[in-house]
Amino acid sequence: MTTCQKHADFIRESMKGKEISDIAGVGVYAGVLFKLKGINNACQLFGQFLIMGMDENVFCSWLETEISQGNTMNPKQRHEVYLCLKGWADRFL
Repeated sequence: MTTCQKHADFIRESMKGKEISDIAGVGVYAGVLFKLKGINNACQLFGQFLIMGMDENVFCSWLETEISQGNTMNPKQRHEVYLCLKGWADRFL
């Protein structure tokens, strides 16, 4: 599935029951790292996104230091995660 399709599917409906891997930009390995950090589903990551004030720089920096550890998610992937969560927020909040 392409990132564009994952993004469109994610923002189409409620986040309830969505896996972390349903978020555009999150691959298999990154999904495992999220779970190791205690973020087991999309709602939990969205909560972190809200705590960070939906700020792109703050959120992407957090993804880089806390999740990707510098090599799991590249800047494009981190940006895709941000855009996916922001798109959902713009549509439903």
